Amino acid sequence: MRLSNAAVDSTGMEDRHTSHHFRKRCEETKKQGNKHRKSSFPKLALLCDCLSHLTLSWQADRGPGSDHKYFKPLMNHAAEMAFMRQVLADAGFDSEHHHVWIRERHGTEALIPATIGRPTDKPLKGAHRQEMKAHWDKYKKQYGQRWQVETVNSMLKRLLGSALRAVKHWSRCREMALRVLTLNIMIIATEM
Repeated sequence: MRLSNAAVDSTGMEDRHTSHHFRKRCEETKKQGNKHRKSSFPKLALLCDCLSHLTLSWQADRGPGSDHKYFKPLMNHAAEMAFMRQVLADAGFDSEHHHVWIRERHGTEALIPATIGRPTDKPLKGAHRQEMKAHWDKYKKQYGQRWQVETVNSMLKRLLGSALRAVKHWSRCREMALRVLTLNIMIIATEM
């Protein structure tokens, strides 16, 4: 199967059925001095087809954290099913290594805005990142399709809920995988 565009992003899921505001207020009342630890949450990274909204690959994990580690596993798994001409990702996936790796390994072009890091006047490291920055106007229209993965994230949470019922980490990972599969079945069923 050949796809013109695929998009990748990650999203956080709720680990309880209480609201985010309520938990934040509870954490504020429990704070003692500066000894406040950031709470973790279930995190889901998705790679989806921009045209059909089908999820081709996913990784379930804990957040918060960098999205870099999800890029290669998502791409390798999705490339087993389909050839993607372009992969669209946000700046959280930006690195010269990803641009080079995806072109050499899968023959796919990555459109990732080269904005990661502190604001500076120094030139970007890497030819692909420099090209993205210098010719971003040329890529902007194609990159506009990245919002399709945001649509998939929204569909997943709206239709199947954002709060997970499982308590343990691996049970949450299985539940997120089941929700992704269920959403794919729902998308296919509506197309028939």
